[in-house]
Amino acid sequence: MNDIQTVDKQIVARRFARSRNTYDAEASVQRQVAETLMLKLLAVTNGAFRQVVEIGCGTGTLSRLILQKINPLRLILNDICKEMEQCVEEIAASNPQTSVSFYAVDGEAFPIPDGTDLIASCSAIQWFCRPDDFFQHCHAALATDGILAFTTFGPDNLCEIRTLTGNGLRYLTVEELHRLLEPNFDILVIEEQHEQLTFPSPLHVLHHLRNTGVTGTEHSVWTKSKLNNFCQRYVDTYNIGDCAETIVPLTYHPIYVIAKKR
Repeated sequence: MNDIQTVDKQIVARRFARSRNTYDAEASVQRQVAETLMLKLLAVTNGAFRQVVEIGCGTGTLSRLILQKINPLRLILNDICKEMEQCVEEIAASNPQTSVSFYAVDGEAFPIPDGTDLIASCSAIQWFCRPDDFFQHCHAALATDGILAFTTFGPDNLCEIRTLTGNGLRYLTVEELHRLLEPNFDILVIEEQHEQLTFPSPLHVLHHLRNTGVTGTEHSVWTKSKLNNFCQRYVDTYNIGDCAETIVPLTYHPIYVIAKKR
C-alpha cells in the first residue's frame, strides 16, 4: 500500500502541546469515544491483560480507563508530544500497583515490546502516514491471541471544515481498515458512528478545534478577511438555527476497531 498522506508531525506535536491544558475540558467527543471503546473491549474479551501499550495517549483519557477497568501489571504510554508526560504523571502516582512508563516518540515508530497483550489507541491513528505498516508492527509485537483495540475517524470527520477550507486528513473508511487488518487479525468489532456538536458561531468552532489541538493540517495564516469569509460561508452553508439565532454543527465520525492476532 502506498503512503496515504503526508503529515508534518512537528506541527502536530506543537499544536497538541499548546492545547494540553484545555483538551480535557473541550474534548467531549474524544472522551465519549474512549469510554465507548473500553465498553466494547470488555464486552468481547475477559479484560485480563498483563502488559498494555497505549499509542498516542495524549492527556490520558483512555489511560485512566485502562487502569480503572483493566488494572494491568504494566502500562506503557506513548505520545509524540513530550509535554504529555506532565499530564500523565498523576496517573502513575495514583496507581502504584501498575508500573507506568511514558515515551515521547512518534507512534508509528514506537518500538512496541514483544509479547504485549493489548495495544490500544484512541483518536490517534488518523494522523499516521503508513497505518498498514503500523498494523503489521502491532501484529508482530502482540502475544499469542493479543488484542489491538483502537479508534480512529472516518471520512465524514470535520466535513464542514474540509468543505470550506479544503484542508483535512485523508481518513480511512471502515472498508479500508477491514482490508488492512483482515490478513493478520480476526476482527471482533468494527463499527462507525456519527456525532454532531453544535456551536453558536463559526468562531466557537475554531476555538473548540484549537483547544483540542486538531488543527495540525492547517498551514495558512488566518487574515481578518479570510476569517470573516470563512465564518460567513459556514453560516450560509450549515446554519441550523432560525432567523433569530445562529447554530452551526461540527461533525465527528468515530470508528471503533477491536481485533485479535491471528
